[in-house]
Amino acid sequence: MKAVAGFVMSGLLQAIVTALGFMLLSLVFPPLGILSGAVIALVALREGYYKASIVTVVLIVTLSLLAKLVAQPASLGLLSGIMQWVPVLLLALVLRVTSSWTNVMQLLLIAALTVILVVHAVVPDLPGYWLAVLEKYVQPMLVQAGMPDLEIDRVLPQLSRVMTGVLAVSVVVSAFLMLMLGRVMQASLYNPGGFAAEFANLRMGLWPAALTFGLILMATLFKQPMLIEAVVIALGLFFFQGLAVIHGLSRRLKWPTGILFVLYVMLILFFTPFAALLAVMGLIDAFADLRSRVAGQ
Repeated sequence: MKAVAGFVMSGLLQAIVTALGFMLLSLVFPPLGILSGAVIALVALREGYYKASIVTVVLIVTLSLLAKLVAQPASLGLLSGIMQWVPVLLLALVLRVTSSWTNVMQLLLIAALTVILVVHAVVPDLPGYWLAVLEKYVQPMLVQAGMPDLEIDRVLPQLSRVMTGVLAVSVVVSAFLMLMLGRVMQASLYNPGGFAAEFANLRMGLWPAALTFGLILMATLFKQPMLIEAVVIALGLFFFQGLAVIHGLSRRLKWPTGILFVLYVMLILFFTPFAALLAVMGLIDAFADLRSRVAGQ
């Protein structure tokens, strides 16, 4: 990681080439797309908005051209690139200016909830909209893969009801992961060990936790899709605070490294229950400050 960060920081051209390389590799192995965003974050954190914006624009334009080459609308590549890389660019600039992860997480929460509210206000029938999109772009791929028509007719309506929430959560989580990885790369060059200390103390703050509890209560009572989507987004961010609690406790109690290794293995194998558990832990920590309590004992 340090070698990659060093190459990126050796010049703007090198940063563009690295980001493009990770983007192209992500077409074969999608998780590598996070690294292209991490390059944007690293450049923004160290060099500011000008160079980072150039890298971002090059990536978005390239993705649009690739979409056109594979007989897809260039606008689809443009929209995908904007959703993938613009959020991490903006978050990195906020972190560069404020040096506060709390500010970053709160801004991300506010922005995501605002987008959800606006989308529901502008598009009254979101499931119908998504069903039309899925039938146009996803159904041909499912047919080509050999899925029976009856199964397609069952799956697509189910997907259309959750697409807004899934898309919103994926954008929020991926942007935050890109920013964290960019910060890791920055620390590897200029502040070894600095990110570990930052992450162990990461927290969202009290009012986001109170807001999340309120959203959970309203979603339970009214079961509105918009409220459920808002809850999932908020819990997605508190998942990172819960993970930070574990790392903070590990540092304070000097746990063996193997404990964290086992945690991540379990998280990979049983992601949904463990992610939910960590999100709840992050919520509790917002009120109880578990890390300080353990340090005090």
